[in-house]
Amino acid sequence: MANLLAEGYRRLFKGKRFYICMIVYLSIALFEIIIYRIGNNMFSGAGDLLNVDTLIFSGLSLTVLMTAITGGMLIARDYTNNTIRNKIIIGHSRTNIYLANLIVTSTIILIYLFAYILFICAVGIPLVGTGEFPSADMVKNIFLTIPIMLAFSSLITFITMSIKSVGGAILAIALDYVGSFLGSILQILAIKYEELARFLEECLPSMQISMIRSSITEVPDHAGLMVLYDVIIIAASTVGGILIFNKTDLK
Repeated sequence: MANLLAEGYRRLFKGKRFYICMIVYLSIALFEIIIYRIGNNMFSGAGDLLNVDTLIFSGLSLTVLMTAITGGMLIARDYTNNTIRNKIIIGHSRTNIYLANLIVTSTIILIYLFAYILFICAVGIPLVGTGEFPSADMVKNIFLTIPIMLAFSSLITFITMSIKSVGGAILAIALDYVGSFLGSILQILAIKYEELARFLEECLPSMQISMIRSSITEVPDHAGLMVLYDVIIIAASTVGGILIFNKTDLK
């Protein structure tokens, strides 16, 4: 496992994609800060809304997107270059290969998440100020995003490892947006069933992100359930992904 992780991190940090995505990601964050700064200067009272509080949580979907581009393509290259078959030939178990890819992808998503938050705080606070940040509830919401992001990383790994091609990475890239769209449709269909609508909101990672962003200064009522659902998603996708990968015929 250690050798697989070392090789995965070597490929990650030696390649350009990780750094390009990071630069694009933080450039978007900088652009948002500048827009907020301009808004504060143009409209009196806008500072009550245009501050770091909303910026901290505005980049969560981008975190998933950049991770899918970086981690998804990293896994897909294993298949296109046939290096995943070579790992099996030299004696690595398929379970360890899968888990190593999951750990590397999870590392990517956490690096992007905290790089974004630190950048927003370091650059955004001097330029646009804060509202309630860093209130206890906002800090709790930041920590609440960690299991959500890990659930996404497990799904990105599952999709890419199961489809075994660049197509899997492309599907993973669209994961959050497809999830948000389908979640919204399901909520509309379940509008007469309040409990079902609430379950979808608490269970689906994309909807969890929307819930946090809609009330950034308050911890969601059922935060514990959200974490539980994320753990279930991580466990189910990991076990399912390992089972599928162990039965996959690699040619």
